[in-house]
Amino acid sequence: MTVGCPKCGKQLLVDDIVVKTTQQVRKLQTCGRIIVQPKGRVVADLVEAHEGIECRGLVRTKGYLGGPVLIGAKATWRGDCAAPTLSVEAGAKIEDGLFAVGVGEGIEESAS
Repeated sequence: MTVGCPKCGKQLLVDDIVVKTTQQVRKLQTCGRIIVQPKGRVVADLVEAHEGIECRGLVRTKGYLGGPVLIGAKATWRGDCAAPTLSVEAGAKIEDGLFAVGVGEGIEESAS
């Protein structure tokens, strides 16, 4: 489901995104959550999920913006991350990236 932004008129995805296979895109954005299942792969320049992301597979990005981040026990994360909270389960792999945890609401504006 999409709705129009009242400021700019751009269409915004408000549903959750569940990634079961490989998603190779320039941007993966939603107002909801992104759930990357164990066999799911996200390869994107920008990943943005205002309700957060749960990674149980692979995320490879130049940058993540949004809500809370959970990196599961068998997951792999490559890339930068800016989130209010970060949970990393034992066994998760973080291979590269700069993490900014505890950032506030202004993150979307500073990334523009």
